[in-house]
Amino acid sequence: MTIKNFGLDEAGKLSDRFIHFARVEIDDKKEVEIFIKILTKTGDFFYSNEILNNEKTNKIASFCNDLLDDQLVKVKFYKLIPEEQTKILNDAMKFQANHLFRIRDDLISMYEKEKVNKGKLNVIIRNLHHYRKYSIFPDSAMKSYSFLYILNDMCNNHHICNFLKEDDNYINVQIDGGFFFTFWWHNLINYHENMEILHSKLFIRGIAHGDESYLSINLADLFVRAYHRSSMRFQSCEVVDIKYDFKNLPLSVDTFFNKFWDYLGKNIFKKRVLLIGKSELFNLITYILHRKNRQINYEPFIINGNISYFFKRFSSGYPSNNVAIFGDILNDTDENNIKICRDKSIDIFSIKDFQEDFINFFDLIERISESYDTITKKKLKDVIYLKKEYLDNVQEV
Repeated sequence: MTIKNFGLDEAGKLSDRFIHFARVEIDDKKEVEIFIKILTKTGDFFYSNEILNNEKTNKIASFCNDLLDDQLVKVKFYKLIPEEQTKILNDAMKFQANHLFRIRDDLISMYEKEKVNKGKLNVIIRNLHHYRKYSIFPDSAMKSYSFLYILNDMCNNHHICNFLKEDDNYINVQIDGGFFFTFWWHNLINYHENMEILHSKLFIRGIAHGDESYLSINLADLFVRAYHRSSMRFQSCEVVDIKYDFKNLPLSVDTFFNKFWDYLGKNIFKKRVLLIGKSELFNLITYILHRKNRQINYEPFIINGNISYFFKRFSSGYPSNNVAIFGDILNDTDENNIKICRDKSIDIFSIKDFQEDFINFFDLIERISESYDTITKKKLKDVIYLKKEYLDNVQEV
């Protein structure tokens, strides 16, 4: 069985000269070797935003090219030029204008009848929340369209289809962001002639905070930042221009914007892990859970403050779709949050409950690193020793 993980992320925003996207492909059997390289480079399992913001471009690009030279990853870049950005922006603004005019009609109707329709009013209030920041709708729609374009390109690739036809092979697509970036996944799969295979063997997930918790997205973030800063350092990589045209896509322009607007105001998630307190291993726990079941992609949320406010903002959902994990409990608020989760029948674990899974993963890293040079092995042993020591000392509640 072979599992391919595809990570997608972007760099840039509307009005930039170019907006770039990276699609990084990783075979599951090569993940540990990639972790070894990241660990020896950064001392941690993922490139943090702090490192990426402060590291020099040539160092990041050099690391990316080392991964490519060692054939540990494959990457394909996509580019959205200003002309295509303008087309998206025009349709987004046109949709918003029409939508606001319809809202005006609803408000006038309530005013004339001197009767408030609470259902319609609640929808209006929810929709107007999109305007808390002027760029949320057009910028997010641009990203969602681009991800759709990229995955449509992937589904048209006969190498991908042949891979999925092999027994026990399947693909995880992990996209940085929430569900609203991938609301079209079902339409996309039904659009292609191999839909039966795609339905059972292609899993597309938008993952909030995925860039620091899933290896594929972390590397997509790494590659696209480096490429956005200096594309000349990746001259051997394939680059595709994104065209804004729904002719060969599974949705019409009206359906796309209507559905995107609707999902932008909803809190939809498949599986969610609620991280309570503090832990050195919180950034790795979602990957550890993913290793236990490759078809589940948890969205990680670090809970700061009273969890009731989090549930009010993002909804609590079904208990079975949530997992609460606590690390070092530092204050009464953390303990109260655990109680609230327990009252909602959410499964609760200590980070220590996954000690065996962590240890097995750490031991695997050390076994594979035996063929590496002495300096690399020493760095890895030092990092892993500290992680194991931390697990031994985690407090129980």
